[in-house]
Amino acid sequence: MLKLNHMKNKIKRNQKTLLYVVFCFFASVLSAQDISEISAGYRVSATVSATGEVYVWGDNTNGMLGLGVLTPTINIPTKVNIGPPGTSIRQISCGRFGHFLALDCQGNVWSWGNNERGQVGNGSVGGIVTTPQKVVVLSNSKLQNTFFSISNKLANVVKVCAGSFNSFAILSDGRLVSWGGNGRGTNPGQNFDDCYGQLGNGIAPGIGVTNNVATIDFVRTSFNTDLRDVIDICLSDQAAYALCDSDKDGLGTLYSWGHGVNGVLGRDITGTINPDNSSTVTDGYAKTVIYSNPTKVANNITKISSGAVFGMALDNNGYVWTWGSGGWNNATGNTTSGLTSSALSKVLAGNTTGESNDGTFLLAKSIGGGIGYGMAVTVDGKPVSWGGDGSLCVGGLTGTGITTIAVPVSYIKYSSVSNSIHNDVVSIYNGGTFGFYRRANGDFYSWGCNVSGQLGDGSFINQNYSKLINLNSFMSVQDVAPYTNKSKDFVTCSSVINTLNSGFEPLSNQLGDRYLITWWRDGVFQRSARSNVSSILSYITNSEADYKVSVKYIGQNRTCSTSDSVVSKIKVTHFNPFFEDPNNLEFCKTNFELRVKETGVLMDNKNTSYQWFQSQTGGLPIASTKDEDLNLLTTSIPINTYSLPSTPQVILTKLWVEDGSSFKANLAKTTDILATNLQ
Repeated sequence: MLKLNHMKNKIKRNQKTLLYVVFCFFASVLSAQDISEISAGYRVSATVSATGEVYVWGDNTNGMLGLGVLTPTINIPTKVNIGPPGTSIRQISCGRFGHFLALDCQGNVWSWGNNERGQVGNGSVGGIVTTPQKVVVLSNSKLQNTFFSISNKLANVVKVCAGSFNSFAILSDGRLVSWGGNGRGTNPGQNFDDCYGQLGNGIAPGIGVTNNVATIDFVRTSFNTDLRDVIDICLSDQAAYALCDSDKDGLGTLYSWGHGVNGVLGRDITGTINPDNSSTVTDGYAKTVIYSNPTKVANNITKISSGAVFGMALDNNGYVWTWGSGGWNNATGNTTSGLTSSALSKVLAGNTTGESNDGTFLLAKSIGGGIGYGMAVTVDGKPVSWGGDGSLCVGGLTGTGITTIAVPVSYIKYSSVSNSIHNDVVSIYNGGTFGFYRRANGDFYSWGCNVSGQLGDGSFINQNYSKLINLNSFMSVQDVAPYTNKSKDFVTCSSVINTLNSGFEPLSNQLGDRYLITWWRDGVFQRSARSNVSSILSYITNSEADYKVSVKYIGQNRTCSTSDSVVSKIKVTHFNPFFEDPNNLEFCKTNFELRVKETGVLMDNKNTSYQWFQSQTGGLPIASTKDEDLNLLTTSIPINTYSLPSTPQVILTKLWVEDGSSFKANLAKTTDILATNLQ
């Protein structure tokens, strides 16, 4: 997979750097597949073949797998008959407790399985639905007729997500709808029916109130205001998360709603601050998740996921952020001991090595979570996990071979041999007490609890290491979905040549012929070629412009393949110094000094921190500046001063500044600070 230059070079923390260095690097990470090719619940699993057929396996209590048989467990992938002949399925999503949503190539939604709270969407509540059927839009629904057929079936859907006892669908206009159970309470005797607002329709009365909703309704940000521009949705036990991308650049803003016990909403009730604690916030409306330090909307997110009791987000620099309950085996992975808080914190590097981390924190391109554990694919293509619960299946949750509880971030291995780690993993998939990952060659591997045969390996044996699932013996396996960078806009020096990477790497010349890569600059077509042409994988430039790259699947081995295309946009801007240059030196050279006025200078760079020193050798910093919109005030720095003879009111001091960002290279440079009217 893509190997980023800024991730290859580890920090040299004893060196000092000028401010400009942080602007001269292209930061980007790969995105996981837009539509999951495999899905899992607590004890059920499903996948979609290249010909659009659904295969299921695992717990079949009362026939909830939809196979028309009552065999209690099925441990091999088995085909489900959905709709009339010729019905082709694009996506499958498994609910935690055994209901299924399938999206076909025409945008219709099929469902079956556990309907305890109306989550199947057939207009009723209760029982097991054993035959796949289209989701019904009842007459009291607020949906416009664009989104249901003449027979009142849900239509024009682009993605589905099945929760514990509820269901969600993203409509073609970017709005989100939901139905089923409106929360999963924990009050004894309430049978987990307490209404905590997980449907996002504004209703959240709380403990003792049952609110099962058979009618499809919109997720809202406030009364009568629908959440819009939704591109992804995921659910924990009691909270829900959506990723919204209004400008279609691949970077989204994170929203949450539901029951925020243990800080799992990642915000306060207003969605404007993060209290940095584990207090419970319950909200039936969707509001923005907030970075706690600084108080800033989480709007640079490329991928979201969740565990049972915590949330997860992947940002455009490759960092994995978690929040919520870490008390369950340190499932959040962001401290050396379990942290339970609303604070968004980065997952630590743990036992990973090399390009899998930046020296302190994990660097990833795909994420997932389960019951008491988290998992990811590192930027160098290796599967990792952390947390776990030995009481559930003797350590099998993490796939690391470590059978103790609270495993630090460690590589998932395919055998007990120390270096048995795949380095060509494309994506990783949620499971309740188990997991899956997919290699670039198309192979799926699974690990973890297997009491109901949910691993699909033909056994009921728990697996402490990942094991190949031979899906090819049951069906035609799809090619890997197209993917590209989800890259942020960046500022660069005009003299620097930048390489914009598509992020896509063909698996072989034969498979590379199945993907078409196209580049645009300021809306003007530049070039296009199949991905086995190596020169098309990147674009070299030093020009200011709006760039766009698309990767389109043009083969014949994916269901609904004509819609398989992903796009990434990157705006490149030349740096314009925001400080005074005392010697008219060119900013992008190495031999210049900074001069900052007493009133300060705006640090307009996200994800950046600086430490200031009086000595080039470092030592204790005399001041720190961090994050955007924070002024450096010379009046707060204990400086050694001298006066300029011609202007005695002006005082100069020489300082050294270190770039504290975890992925930036460092160079030794000095900085002069100009302070006025200090005497």
